[in-house]
Amino acid sequence: MEQPKGSGPGDLALRTLRAMPRAWNRFWRLIALYMPKRLYARSLIIVIAPMILLQSVIAFVFMERHWQTVTQRLSQATISDIAAVIDMMETYPHDADYANIIRIAQDRMQLKVDLLPPDPLPPPGPKP
Repeated sequence: MEQPKGSGPGDLALRTLRAMPRAWNRFWRLIALYMPKRLYARSLIIVIAPMILLQSVIAFVFMERHWQTVTQRLSQATISDIAAVIDMMETYPHDADYANIIRIAQDRMQLKVDLLPPDPLPPPGPKP
């Protein structure tokens, strides 16, 4: 049984390739309608558009790097504070309720600390 002419997969690809130049021509005609016709306006676009694009890329890269640095430094500071509390607990184990350590953590490090007795850890939660 033969397929009718123009219904095979190769014919579909050929029709798509033939329609592509027409679509591009339509697209560029639409763009040309809104582009300025005068030389001064076009030269402004030629000069200003790359500067705006470059500034946007540089601002994005700078801000992304800045946020990464700030996040890393804040995390490091928090880790250092927690390590200091653990060191105080190990250095002064005779204080049964750790009242002085909790007070120092709250006053000097702005940490709200609750020191619990060692228990087994809960099972890990599901990953997002």
